[in-house]
Amino acid sequence: LAVALSGFPSDSFYFGGFVDRDDRISSLKKLLSHKETTVVMDTPYRLNKILGELEKLGVKRQVFVGIDLNTSSELLVRGPIGHVVKDLNKVNKREFVLVLGPDVRR
Repeated sequence: LAVALSGFPSDSFYFGGFVDRDDRISSLKKLLSHKETTVVMDTPYRLNKILGELEKLGVKRQVFVGIDLNTSSELLVRGPIGHVVKDLNKVNKREFVLVLGPDVRR
């Protein structure tokens, strides 16, 4: 559902699953090595942490975050990582799916 809502190409995507909690930066770097649309998950209380880590890694890809999908409190945010971090800085402990847009840099 998150891939469809993201608006990113969905003909081919990589499901990265949950970020390794013990080696998060290496896990994120590995996920970023995939050039296609990439789906990432983490526990609800780590939303701001994972967004901050991606921002520190200098992610240039568009990002989509779907929060509380299929509920009345659903929240959808898409844009550059800096804008998404700013928009979601007060969101805490909510179920989310993170979708990284394809790496279109040549």
